[in-house]
Amino acid sequence: MADLTRPSKCIPYKNSYCRGPISGISVIQPECQSLPDGSLVTNPTYIPSLASSFWTYKFMIDCCSLPGGMKSIALPVCRNIKEQFVKLYEKIDDCGTFTSVPFILVKRDPRFGFAPLDYYWLIVENGGRYCDGLSVIYLLELIGDFSARAQVVKVDTSLVVLSFGFRGPLVPECNPQGNLSIKNNCSIIIEGNQAALNYTIDIINSGGSSLNNVMYHDVIRIPLEIGLGKIVITPSTLTADTSVSGRITIKGNLGRINEGQVVSVTYSIPLISISKSQSYTINNAVQAYAQGTESHASCSVVLEAVELSASMICNITEGNKGKFTIILSNVPYSPDTAVNIEDHLTIPEGFTLKFTDFGGCTAVFTNGGEPVPLGVDITGPIDITLTCNNFHILKDSCGLKTIAFTVISGTLPGSTSIENCLTKIDLADADSQILLGIGQLPVKASIDVLYDIGCSLS
Repeated sequence: MADLTRPSKCIPYKNSYCRGPISGISVIQPECQSLPDGSLVTNPTYIPSLASSFWTYKFMIDCCSLPGGMKSIALPVCRNIKEQFVKLYEKIDDCGTFTSVPFILVKRDPRFGFAPLDYYWLIVENGGRYCDGLSVIYLLELIGDFSARAQVVKVDTSLVVLSFGFRGPLVPECNPQGNLSIKNNCSIIIEGNQAALNYTIDIINSGGSSLNNVMYHDVIRIPLEIGLGKIVITPSTLTADTSVSGRITIKGNLGRINEGQVVSVTYSIPLISISKSQSYTINNAVQAYAQGTESHASCSVVLEAVELSASMICNITEGNKGKFTIILSNVPYSPDTAVNIEDHLTIPEGFTLKFTDFGGCTAVFTNGGEPVPLGVDITGPIDITLTCNNFHILKDSCGLKTIAFTVISGTLPGSTSIENCLTKIDLADADSQILLGIGQLPVKASIDVLYDIGCSLS
């Protein structure tokens, strides 16, 4: 089997295989490799959390190679490998990052002949991406764990097909016995402020023999503050047990898994109630086993439940300067969030206001939708709509939005009010959080104008 992943510093730099040059081309397999995420590990390696093995090969083309350089490459890989579970990355002369490139899997090719027994050729074409005087690295990612065995690698130069063998390089070999791997994918889907856990778990037999009576066992830890709906599972041979508080156990017999076969297990778990705002981590640990083989995998998701309170205050300064302040507060334990709010302000008939600050919000005339200018006299009666998007409120904190203005004049006798009303609060990213509540809306405040101006709350 490929070695379990181990960090590597690649110093001192060593090769497990180095052959050439033949007609100006060399094939090298380093003892360490760089993965697409930048981590350095041994080569080859198997990462259980990804249910994937990684294999790196380097090809060097000198300036005196045959015309056309390296047209295509043929790597032997286990015949059980399915194309949909293979990714091939290319990096030319350490330029940029790994890029996914196309490939084919064939038993026989007109240029390379038949692949070795129990192997397919994995063939990648140059496609004009490079010529000579450089090195190119290919990183092969395979779902499943495979034995490593030295095999011949072939290179087509247009003029001749070159073979690189003599004890290497190491390629993924079919395991003679059945061998299980698990790829565990978990996510939270939020629609209409309702959340559901979704799991897709692939059970892979990357070995060379079928496995009978493959048993499946998954334990999902659910916080006690979360209520569950009806769990939907496929295949039907699996059942869910929720008799223990805070735990879902999904288990059963998957039956026979043939060599090279992938069996997908899926379940959807509605989260129908959440009693307290906070961030919840939900973990699962799944195991599949059969005679002579077993595999484990885990996955974690975070569910964020937000609860806010809303209030508004008004202030008068210098006799004719007014200010409304909208206050949104996170209740204890509620996580960081961002919201979109909608607010409505009314200038009464006979009064003229000049706005000096909208607190970063967008203000438009409700009838017509034209922007409300700052520093310009505006005479009522008129309604103004303010929207504040991506208004951030940190955990254990509050956020403020201030609308400031100056009362320029009033022509009607008696008292009247400049009214402000917060009418709507929505999560800015409603697909990533649940909103448990925001207190009571609408929230209102008004500035009463008689001969002077004063402030009242409601």
